[in-house]
Amino acid sequence: IQFSILYDLLICLCTCLPGVMMDWPPQSPDLNPIEHIWSELENKLDRSIVHSKESIWVELQKAWGNISVEVLRKYIDTMPERCAAEIAAKGGHTRY
Repeated sequence: IQFSILYDLLICLCTCLPGVMMDWPPQSPDLNPIEHIWSELENKLDRSIVHSKESIWVELQKAWGNISVEVLRKYIDTMPERCAAEIAAKGGHTRY
């Protein structure tokens, strides 16, 4: 249901405000630190056995608590390098 609402909003915005869409590199996840953090969470959750929505939530909270501040800083502090690599790759894939 949530996806449907967001999709409907996007369609409305595109219709009501044509030409306002921003250019965004095709590999834009390379620029977003949260994508790397989601990957960290996914790796930690892969080792968990869950049987219900509640247990998924509990395991997700545990996994989040086990990500160190140093790991989070690494993703934030490498933003300038990631942006430069994305520009050099003209929106293509980078090592990040």
